[in-house]
Amino acid sequence: DASKHQVELEKAEELREASLQLDRAPGSRNGDLKSVIAQLWKRVEELEGRSMAQAKLLLLQEEIQAENEALRSEIVQLVEKNKALEDNLCKLRGLRCKQDESKLESMKLREENTQLLQRVKDLEDVQEQGAQGDLNAQGDKLWLPCQLGKLEEDVSAFPGQQDKHAQSDSTLRESLEKRELQEPNGKLKEKVAALLNPNNVEFHEERGERNTVTQGLQSTCTELQQKVDLLRCEAEKLREENAVLKTEVTLLHEEGSASSLKLRELHGSREEMWQKIEAVRKEKVAVQKMVDNLKKQVADLKTRNQQLDSENTELSERNSKNQADVQDLNQQLARALKQKEREAGKCTLEEWEKERLVLKEELENSRVKSSNMVSSLEMELSKMKVQAHILEQENHILKQELEKMKQLPRCPDLSDLQNEVLSLTAKNEKLQKGKEALSEELNRCLDKVAQVSCLESAVGDLKQERKSW
Repeated sequence: DASKHQVELEKAEELREASLQLDRAPGSRNGDLKSVIAQLWKRVEELEGRSMAQAKLLLLQEEIQAENEALRSEIVQLVEKNKALEDNLCKLRGLRCKQDESKLESMKLREENTQLLQRVKDLEDVQEQGAQGDLNAQGDKLWLPCQLGKLEEDVSAFPGQQDKHAQSDSTLRESLEKRELQEPNGKLKEKVAALLNPNNVEFHEERGERNTVTQGLQSTCTELQQKVDLLRCEAEKLREENAVLKTEVTLLHEEGSASSLKLRELHGSREEMWQKIEAVRKEKVAVQKMVDNLKKQVADLKTRNQQLDSENTELSERNSKNQADVQDLNQQLARALKQKEREAGKCTLEEWEKERLVLKEELENSRVKSSNMVSSLEMELSKMKVQAHILEQENHILKQELEKMKQLPRCPDLSDLQNEVLSLTAKNEKLQKGKEALSEELNRCLDKVAQVSCLESAVGDLKQERKSW
Protein backbone atom coordinates (compact mmCIF):
# COMPACT_ATOMS: atom_id res chain seq x y z
CA ASP A 1 0.00 0.00 0.00
CA ALA A 2 2.79 2.44 0.88
CA SER A 3 4.51 1.74 -2.45
CA LYS A 4 1.21 2.39 -4.28
CA HIS A 5 0.74 5.68 -2.45
CA GLN A 6 4.30 6.72 -3.26
CA VAL A 7 3.75 5.82 -6.92
CA GLU A 8 0.56 7.87 -7.03
CA LEU A 9 2.32 10.83 -5.37
CA GLU A 10 5.10 10.57 -7.92
CA LYS A 11 2.47 10.53 -10.67
CA ALA A 12 0.85 13.67 -9.26
CA GLU A 13 4.22 15.44 -9.08
CA GLU A 14 5.01 14.35 -12.62
CA LEU A 15 1.64 15.69 -13.78
CA ARG A 16 2.42 19.01 -12.12
CA GLU A 17 5.80 19.18 -13.81
CA ALA A 18 4.17 18.31 -17.12
CA SER A 19 1.59 21.09 -16.63
CA LEU A 20 4.34 23.58 -15.80
CA GLN A 21 6.31 22.51 -18.83
CA LEU A 22 3.17 22.79 -20.93
CA ASP A 23 2.83 26.39 -19.77
CA ARG A 24 6.30 27.02 -21.15
CA ALA A 25 5.86 24.93 -24.32
CA PRO A 26 5.05 26.58 -27.68
CA GLY A 27 1.80 26.07 -29.50
CA SER A 28 3.15 23.84 -32.25
CA ARG A 29 2.95 20.62 -30.15
CA ASN A 30 -0.11 21.48 -28.06
CA GLY A 31 -2.42 19.21 -30.03
CA ASP A 32 -0.36 16.09 -29.29
CA LEU A 33 0.03 17.09 -25.67
CA LYS A 34 -3.70 17.66 -25.30
CA SER A 35 -4.43 14.20 -26.63
CA VAL A 36 -1.83 12.72 -24.30
CA ILE A 37 -3.28 14.70 -21.38
CA ALA A 38 -6.78 13.45 -22.24
CA GLN A 39 -5.47 9.87 -22.24
CA LEU A 40 -3.72 10.52 -18.95
CA TRP A 41 -6.91 11.88 -17.43
CA LYS A 42 -8.76 8.81 -18.60
CA ARG A 43 -6.11 6.64 -16.98
CA VAL A 44 -6.30 8.75 -13.81
CA GLU A 45 -10.09 8.23 -13.71
CA GLU A 46 -9.58 4.51 -14.20
CA LEU A 47 -7.05 4.53 -11.35
CA GLU A 48 -9.51 6.41 -9.15
CA GLY A 49 -12.14 3.78 -9.92
CA ARG A 50 -9.63 1.05 -9.14
CA SER A 51 -8.69 2.80 -5.87
CA MET A 52 -12.37 3.01 -4.89
CA ALA A 53 -12.78 -0.67 -5.72
CA GLN A 54 -9.71 -1.47 -3.61
CA ALA A 55 -11.17 0.55 -0.71
CA LYS A 56 -14.41 -1.41 -1.03
CA LEU A 57 -12.44 -4.64 -1.12
CA LEU A 58 -10.56 -3.60 2.03
CA LEU A 59 -13.87 -2.91 3.76
CA LEU A 60 -15.15 -6.29 2.60
CA GLN A 61 -12.00 -7.94 3.92
CA GLU A 62 -12.48 -6.24 7.31
CA GLU A 63 -16.11 -7.38 7.44
CA ILE A 64 -15.11 -10.90 6.45
CA GLN A 65 -12.38 -10.92 9.10
CA ALA A 66 -14.92 -9.82 11.72
CA GLU A 67 -17.28 -12.59 10.56
CA ASN A 68 -14.42 -15.09 10.70
CA GLU A 69 -13.60 -14.02 14.27
CA ALA A 70 -17.25 -14.37 15.27
CA LEU A 71 -17.40 -17.79 13.62
CA ARG A 72 -14.18 -18.82 15.36
CA SER A 73 -15.67 -17.84 18.72
CA GLU A 74 -18.79 -19.86 17.85
CA ILE A 75 -16.60 -22.80 16.87
CA VAL A 76 -14.76 -22.55 20.21
CA GLN A 77 -18.11 -22.54 22.01
CA LEU A 78 -19.26 -25.55 20.00
CA VAL A 79 -16.01 -27.37 20.81
CA GLU A 80 -16.56 -26.64 24.51
CA LYS A 81 -20.14 -27.90 24.22
CA ASN A 82 -18.87 -31.04 22.48
CA LYS A 83 -16.40 -31.58 25.33
CA ALA A 84 -19.22 -31.15 27.84
CA LEU A 85 -21.26 -33.64 25.81
CA GLU A 86 -18.40 -36.11 25.84
CA ASP A 87 -18.13 -35.70 29.63
CA ASN A 88 -21.88 -36.25 29.94
CA LEU A 89 -21.62 -39.31 27.72
CA CYS A 90 -18.86 -40.68 29.94
CA LYS A 91 -21.06 -40.01 32.97
CA LEU A 92 -23.96 -41.73 31.22
CA ARG A 93 -21.82 -44.74 30.48
CA GLY A 94 -20.71 -44.85 34.13
CA LEU A 95 -24.31 -44.55 35.29
CA ARG A 96 -25.35 -47.31 32.89
CA CYS A 97 -22.59 -49.52 34.26
CA LYS A 98 -23.75 -48.71 37.79
CA GLN A 99 -27.33 -49.42 36.75
CA ASP A 100 -26.30 -52.79 35.32
CA GLU A 101 -24.39 -53.56 38.51
CA SER A 102 -27.38 -52.51 40.61
CA LYS A 103 -29.61 -54.73 38.45
CA LEU A 104 -27.28 -57.67 39.02
CA GLU A 105 -27.20 -56.94 42.75
CA SER A 106 -30.99 -56.68 42.81
CA MET A 107 -31.24 -60.04 41.01
CA LYS A 108 -28.84 -61.57 43.53
CA LEU A 109 -30.80 -60.05 46.40
CA ARG A 110 -34.04 -61.37 44.93
CA GLU A 111 -32.54 -64.84 44.70
CA GLU A 112 -31.31 -64.53 48.29
CA ASN A 113 -34.78 -63.32 49.32
CA THR A 114 -36.38 -66.32 47.66
CA GLN A 115 -33.89 -68.63 49.34
CA LEU A 116 -34.48 -66.94 52.70
CA LEU A 117 -38.23 -67.15 52.22
CA GLN A 118 -37.91 -70.85 51.48
CA ARG A 119 -35.79 -71.24 54.61
CA VAL A 120 -38.36 -69.33 56.64
CA LYS A 121 -41.08 -71.57 55.24
CA ASP A 122 -39.00 -74.63 56.08
CA LEU A 123 -38.42 -73.30 59.59
CA GLU A 124 -42.09 -72.55 59.97
CA ASP A 125 -42.84 -76.11 58.86
CA VAL A 126 -40.27 -77.34 61.33
CA GLN A 127 -41.85 -75.21 64.07
CA GLU A 128 -45.27 -76.56 63.16
CA GLN A 129 -43.89 -80.08 63.21
CA GLY A 130 -42.24 -79.29 66.58
CA ALA A 131 -45.53 -77.99 67.91
CA GLN A 132 -47.25 -81.14 66.68
CA GLY A 133 -44.45 -83.16 68.30
CA ASP A 134 -45.02 -81.27 71.57
CA LEU A 135 -48.70 -82.06 71.35
CA ASN A 136 -47.91 -85.67 70.59
CA ALA A 137 -45.44 -85.71 73.49
CA GLN A 138 -48.07 -84.28 75.81
CA GLY A 139 -50.53 -86.90 74.53
CA ASP A 140 -47.89 -89.57 75.08
CA LYS A 141 -47.32 -88.15 78.56
CA LEU A 142 -51.04 -88.45 79.30
CA TRP A 143 -51.27 -91.84 77.61
CA LEU A 144 -48.27 -93.29 79.46
CA PRO A 145 -49.69 -92.71 82.98
CA CYS A 146 -52.92 -94.31 81.82
CA GLN A 147 -51.00 -97.30 80.48
CA LEU A 148 -48.92 -97.44 83.68
CA GLY A 149 -52.09 -97.37 85.77
CA LYS A 150 -53.54 -100.17 83.71
CA LEU A 151 -50.32 -102.16 84.03
CA GLU A 152 -50.25 -101.67 87.80
CA GLU A 153 -53.87 -102.79 87.98
CA ASP A 154 -52.99 -105.83 85.91
CA VAL A 155 -49.95 -106.52 88.10
CA SER A 156 -52.03 -106.18 91.25
CA ALA A 157 -54.76 -108.33 89.79
CA PHE A 158 -52.30 -110.90 88.40
CA PRO A 159 -51.39 -112.67 91.76
CA GLY A 160 -55.09 -113.17 92.58
CA GLN A 161 -55.71 -114.57 89.18
CA GLN A 162 -52.65 -116.77 89.56
CA ASP A 163 -53.96 -117.94 92.90
CA LYS A 164 -57.32 -118.60 91.28
CA HIS A 165 -56.22 -120.21 88.03
CA ALA A 166 -52.79 -121.81 88.80
CA GLN A 167 -52.32 -122.62 92.47
CA SER A 168 -50.37 -125.64 91.48
CA ASP A 169 -47.47 -123.73 89.76
CA SER A 170 -44.27 -123.47 91.60
CA THR A 171 -43.02 -120.29 93.32
CA LEU A 172 -40.07 -120.02 90.97
CA ARG A 173 -42.28 -119.40 87.95
CA GLU A 174 -44.21 -116.76 89.84
CA SER A 175 -41.05 -114.92 90.89
CA LEU A 176 -39.70 -114.98 87.36
CA GLU A 177 -42.92 -113.64 85.89
CA LYS A 178 -43.02 -110.87 88.51
CA ARG A 179 -39.51 -109.82 87.67
CA GLU A 180 -40.25 -109.85 83.94
CA LEU A 181 -43.36 -107.73 84.53
CA GLN A 182 -41.63 -105.30 86.91
CA GLU A 183 -38.70 -104.54 84.50
CA PRO A 184 -40.83 -103.06 81.65
CA ASN A 185 -42.96 -101.27 84.21
CA GLY A 186 -39.80 -99.61 85.64
CA LYS A 187 -38.62 -98.60 82.20
CA LEU A 188 -42.00 -97.06 81.35
CA LYS A 189 -42.03 -95.18 84.65
CA GLU A 190 -38.57 -93.74 83.94
CA LYS A 191 -39.64 -92.58 80.46
CA VAL A 192 -42.79 -90.95 81.81
CA ALA A 193 -40.80 -89.23 84.57
CA ALA A 194 -38.30 -87.91 82.00
CA LEU A 195 -41.11 -86.57 79.82
CA LEU A 196 -43.06 -85.07 82.75
CA ASN A 197 -39.93 -83.50 84.28
CA PRO A 198 -40.14 -79.64 83.78
CA ASN A 199 -36.36 -79.32 84.13
CA ASN A 200 -35.60 -81.19 80.87
CA VAL A 201 -32.53 -79.26 79.50
CA GLU A 202 -32.26 -80.75 76.02
CA PHE A 203 -35.83 -79.90 75.12
CA HIS A 204 -35.46 -76.29 76.28
CA GLU A 205 -32.16 -75.92 74.40
CA GLU A 206 -33.64 -77.13 71.13
CA ARG A 207 -36.61 -74.84 71.57
CA GLY A 208 -34.34 -71.81 72.33
CA GLU A 209 -32.21 -72.55 69.27
CA ARG A 210 -35.31 -72.69 67.10
CA ASN A 211 -36.52 -69.34 68.47
CA THR A 212 -33.13 -67.65 67.89
CA VAL A 213 -32.95 -69.00 64.34
CA THR A 214 -36.46 -67.74 63.57
CA GLN A 215 -35.69 -64.29 65.04
CA GLY A 216 -32.44 -64.06 62.99
CA LEU A 217 -34.29 -65.04 59.83
CA GLN A 218 -36.99 -62.43 60.50
CA SER A 219 -34.35 -59.70 61.04
CA THR A 220 -32.53 -60.68 57.82
CA CYS A 221 -35.85 -60.62 55.94
CA THR A 222 -36.61 -57.11 57.20
CA GLU A 223 -33.10 -55.92 56.26
CA LEU A 224 -33.40 -57.44 52.80
CA GLN A 225 -36.79 -55.78 52.29
CA GLN A 226 -35.28 -52.42 53.29
CA LYS A 227 -32.41 -52.95 50.84
CA VAL A 228 -34.86 -53.85 48.08
CA ASP A 229 -36.84 -50.66 48.76
CA LEU A 230 -33.64 -48.58 48.64
CA LEU A 231 -32.59 -50.23 45.40
CA ARG A 232 -36.02 -49.53 43.91
CA CYS A 233 -35.69 -45.83 44.86
CA GLU A 234 -32.21 -45.70 43.36
CA ALA A 235 -33.44 -47.41 40.19
CA GLU A 236 -36.24 -44.84 39.85
CA LYS A 237 -33.73 -42.01 40.33
CA LEU A 238 -31.43 -43.56 37.74
CA ARG A 239 -34.35 -43.85 35.31
CA GLU A 240 -35.15 -40.17 35.79
CA GLU A 241 -31.49 -39.23 35.31
CA ASN A 242 -31.34 -41.41 32.20
CA ALA A 243 -34.39 -39.62 30.77
CA VAL A 244 -32.82 -36.21 31.50
CA LEU A 245 -29.53 -37.30 29.96
CA LYS A 246 -31.32 -38.66 26.89
CA THR A 247 -33.01 -35.28 26.40
CA GLU A 248 -29.64 -33.56 26.80
CA VAL A 249 -28.08 -35.94 24.29
CA THR A 250 -30.82 -35.20 21.76
CA LEU A 251 -30.32 -31.46 22.29
CA LEU A 252 -26.58 -31.86 21.88
CA HIS A 253 -27.08 -33.87 18.69
CA GLU A 254 -29.26 -31.06 17.35
CA GLU A 255 -26.61 -28.51 18.32
CA GLY A 256 -23.96 -30.67 16.62
CA SER A 257 -26.02 -30.73 13.42
CA ALA A 258 -26.44 -26.95 13.62
CA SER A 259 -22.70 -26.56 14.19
CA SER A 260 -21.97 -28.79 11.19
CA LEU A 261 -24.23 -26.60 9.06
CA LYS A 262 -22.41 -23.51 10.33
CA LEU A 263 -19.09 -25.13 9.50
CA ARG A 264 -20.31 -25.84 5.97
CA GLU A 265 -21.38 -22.21 5.65
CA LEU A 266 -17.94 -21.18 6.90
CA HIS A 267 -16.28 -23.37 4.27
CA GLY A 268 -18.49 -21.74 1.63
CA SER A 269 -17.59 -18.25 2.87
CA ARG A 270 -13.90 -19.23 2.84
CA GLU A 271 -14.17 -20.34 -0.76
CA GLU A 272 -15.86 -17.04 -1.63
CA MET A 273 -13.07 -15.20 0.19
CA TRP A 274 -10.45 -17.08 -1.78
CA GLN A 275 -12.26 -16.22 -5.01
CA LYS A 276 -12.40 -12.56 -4.00
CA ILE A 277 -8.71 -12.61 -3.08
CA GLU A 278 -7.86 -14.13 -6.47
CA ALA A 279 -9.94 -11.43 -8.16
CA VAL A 280 -8.09 -8.80 -6.11
CA ARG A 281 -4.77 -10.35 -7.14
CA LYS A 282 -5.76 -10.20 -10.79
CA GLU A 283 -6.88 -6.60 -10.41
CA LYS A 284 -3.62 -5.81 -8.63
CA VAL A 285 -1.67 -7.31 -11.52
CA ALA A 286 -3.75 -5.25 -13.96
CA VAL A 287 -3.19 -2.11 -11.87
CA GLN A 288 0.55 -2.79 -11.80
CA LYS A 289 0.52 -3.16 -15.56
CA MET A 290 -1.38 0.13 -15.85
CA VAL A 291 1.14 1.76 -13.51
CA ASP A 292 4.01 0.46 -15.64
CA ASN A 293 2.33 1.78 -18.77
CA LEU A 294 1.76 5.13 -17.08
CA LYS A 295 5.40 5.23 -16.01
CA LYS A 296 6.41 4.59 -19.60
CA GLN A 297 4.05 7.32 -20.79
CA VAL A 298 5.40 9.72 -18.16
CA ALA A 299 8.94 8.92 -19.30
CA ASP A 300 7.87 9.58 -22.90
CA LEU A 301 6.29 12.86 -21.77
CA LYS A 302 9.50 13.81 -20.01
CA THR A 303 11.49 13.14 -23.17
CA ARG A 304 8.94 15.12 -25.20
CA ASN A 305 9.10 17.96 -22.70
CA GLN A 306 12.87 17.96 -22.97
CA GLN A 307 12.56 18.06 -26.74
CA LEU A 308 10.06 20.91 -26.44
CA ASP A 309 12.42 22.75 -24.11
CA SER A 310 15.21 22.37 -26.63
CA GLU A 311 12.87 23.52 -29.40
CA ASN A 312 11.78 26.47 -27.25
CA THR A 313 15.39 27.45 -26.74
CA GLU A 314 15.96 27.15 -30.47
CA LEU A 315 12.85 29.24 -31.19
CA SER A 316 13.90 31.85 -28.65
CA GLU A 317 17.31 31.97 -30.29
CA ARG A 318 15.63 32.32 -33.69
CA ASN A 319 13.38 35.08 -32.35
CA SER A 320 16.38 36.90 -30.98
CA LYS A 321 18.09 36.45 -34.33
CA ASN A 322 14.97 37.69 -36.16
CA GLN A 323 14.79 40.70 -33.87
CA ALA A 324 18.44 41.43 -34.60
CA ASP A 325 17.71 41.00 -38.31
CA VAL A 326 14.75 43.39 -38.02
CA GLN A 327 16.92 45.93 -36.28
CA ASP A 328 19.54 45.51 -38.98
CA LEU A 329 16.85 45.93 -41.63
CA ASN A 330 15.59 49.09 -39.93
CA GLN A 331 19.11 50.42 -39.80
CA GLN A 332 19.60 49.49 -43.42
CA LEU A 333 16.31 51.20 -44.31
CA ALA A 334 17.38 54.27 -42.46
CA ARG A 335 20.70 54.25 -44.28
CA ALA A 336 18.96 53.65 -47.56
CA LEU A 337 16.60 56.55 -46.87
CA LYS A 338 19.51 58.78 -46.07
CA GLN A 339 21.29 57.67 -49.19
CA LYS A 340 18.15 58.22 -51.21
CA GLU A 341 17.75 61.65 -49.70
CA ARG A 342 21.29 62.35 -50.72
CA GLU A 343 20.64 60.94 -54.15
CA ALA A 344 17.34 62.79 -54.52
CA GLY A 345 18.56 64.39 -57.60
CA LYS A 346 19.25 61.12 -59.18
CA CYS A 347 15.93 59.35 -58.25
CA THR A 348 12.51 60.65 -58.95
CA LEU A 349 9.92 61.24 -56.24
CA GLU A 350 7.55 58.65 -57.71
CA GLU A 351 10.03 55.83 -57.42
CA TRP A 352 10.84 56.91 -53.92
CA GLU A 353 7.18 56.83 -52.92
CA LYS A 354 6.72 53.42 -54.54
CA GLU A 355 9.66 51.99 -52.65
CA ARG A 356 8.43 53.60 -49.48
CA LEU A 357 4.97 52.11 -49.92
CA VAL A 358 6.46 48.68 -50.60
CA LEU A 359 8.57 48.93 -47.46
CA LYS A 360 5.54 50.07 -45.44
CA GLU A 361 3.49 47.13 -46.72
CA GLU A 362 6.28 44.74 -45.84
CA LEU A 363 6.52 46.26 -42.36
CA GLU A 364 2.75 46.08 -41.89
CA ASN A 365 2.71 42.47 -43.08
CA SER A 366 5.50 41.58 -40.70
CA ARG A 367 3.69 43.40 -37.88
CA VAL A 368 0.42 41.61 -38.68
CA LYS A 369 2.18 38.26 -38.76
CA SER A 370 3.94 38.99 -35.51
CA SER A 371 0.68 40.21 -33.91
CA ASN A 372 -1.14 37.10 -35.14
CA MET A 373 1.62 34.90 -33.79
CA VAL A 374 1.55 36.75 -30.48
CA SER A 375 -2.26 36.54 -30.24
CA SER A 376 -2.24 32.83 -31.08
CA LEU A 377 0.50 32.25 -28.54
CA GLU A 378 -1.42 34.25 -25.96
CA MET A 379 -4.58 32.24 -26.65
CA GLU A 380 -2.69 28.98 -26.35
CA LEU A 381 -1.00 30.23 -23.20
CA SER A 382 -4.38 31.19 -21.70
CA LYS A 383 -5.76 27.75 -22.61
CA MET A 384 -2.71 26.06 -21.15
CA LYS A 385 -3.05 28.17 -17.99
CA VAL A 386 -6.69 27.11 -17.68
CA GLN A 387 -5.69 23.49 -18.20
CA ALA A 388 -2.87 23.92 -15.69
CA HIS A 389 -5.35 25.34 -13.18
CA ILE A 390 -7.66 22.38 -13.79
CA LEU A 391 -4.71 20.03 -13.42
CA GLU A 392 -3.75 21.70 -10.14
CA GLN A 393 -7.30 21.26 -8.84
CA GLU A 394 -7.33 17.63 -9.90
CA ASN A 395 -3.90 17.12 -8.36
CA HIS A 396 -5.23 18.61 -5.13
CA ILE A 397 -8.19 16.19 -5.27
CA LEU A 398 -5.80 13.32 -5.96
CA LYS A 399 -3.68 14.36 -2.97
CA GLN A 400 -6.75 14.35 -0.74
CA GLU A 401 -7.72 10.90 -2.02
CA LEU A 402 -4.16 9.69 -1.47
CA GLU A 403 -4.27 10.96 2.12
CA LYS A 404 -7.56 9.13 2.58
CA MET A 405 -6.02 5.99 1.12
CA LYS A 406 -3.08 6.39 3.53
CA GLN A 407 -5.50 6.65 6.43
CA LEU A 408 -7.21 3.41 5.37
CA PRO A 409 -6.02 0.21 7.15
CA ARG A 410 -3.43 -1.75 5.31
CA CYS A 411 -4.19 -5.17 4.02
CA PRO A 412 -1.89 -7.67 5.78
CA ASP A 413 -2.06 -10.18 2.94
CA LEU A 414 -0.64 -7.86 0.24
CA SER A 415 2.98 -8.69 1.06
CA ASP A 416 2.14 -12.40 0.94
CA LEU A 417 0.30 -11.84 -2.32
CA GLN A 418 3.28 -9.95 -3.74
CA ASN A 419 5.62 -12.74 -2.67
CA GLU A 420 3.30 -15.29 -4.28
CA VAL A 421 3.13 -13.19 -7.45
CA LEU A 422 6.93 -12.94 -7.55
CA SER A 423 7.29 -16.67 -7.02
CA LEU A 424 4.71 -17.32 -9.75
CA THR A 425 6.49 -14.94 -12.13
CA ALA A 426 9.80 -16.69 -11.42
CA LYS A 427 8.14 -20.06 -12.07
CA ASN A 428 6.61 -18.71 -15.28
CA GLU A 429 10.01 -17.44 -16.43
CA LYS A 430 11.55 -20.83 -15.70
CA LEU A 431 8.73 -22.55 -17.57
CA GLN A 432 9.14 -20.17 -20.53
CA LYS A 433 12.87 -20.86 -20.61
CA GLY A 434 12.19 -24.59 -20.52
CA LYS A 435 9.57 -24.14 -23.23
CA GLU A 436 12.04 -22.22 -25.40
CA ALA A 437 14.65 -24.94 -24.90
CA LEU A 438 12.09 -27.60 -25.82
CA SER A 439 11.02 -25.60 -28.87
CA GLU A 440 14.66 -25.35 -29.96
CA GLU A 441 15.07 -29.10 -29.53
CA LEU A 442 11.87 -29.65 -31.50
CA ASN A 443 13.17 -27.43 -34.29
CA ARG A 444 16.41 -29.39 -34.32
CA CYS A 445 14.50 -32.66 -34.45
CA LEU A 446 12.34 -31.33 -37.27
CA ASP A 447 15.47 -30.28 -39.17
CA LYS A 448 16.92 -33.75 -38.66
CA VAL A 449 13.64 -35.32 -39.84
CA ALA A 450 13.69 -33.09 -42.92
CA GLN A 451 17.29 -34.10 -43.62
CA VAL A 452 16.40 -37.76 -43.19
CA SER A 453 13.42 -37.37 -45.54
CA CYS A 454 15.69 -35.68 -48.09
CA LEU A 455 18.21 -38.50 -47.78
CA GLU A 456 15.42 -41.07 -48.15
CA SER A 457 14.17 -39.32 -51.28
CA ALA A 458 17.74 -39.21 -52.65
CA VAL A 459 18.20 -42.91 -51.89
CA GLY A 460 14.89 -43.65 -53.63
CA ASP A 461 16.03 -41.67 -56.69
CA LEU A 462 19.34 -43.57 -56.75
CA LYS A 463 17.48 -46.87 -56.52
CA GLN A 464 15.25 -45.87 -59.42
CA GLU A 465 18.30 -44.83 -61.46
CA ARG A 466 19.96 -48.17 -60.72
CA LYS A 467 16.83 -49.99 -61.80
CA SER A 468 16.75 -47.97 -65.00
CA TRP A 469 20.42 -48.87 -65.62
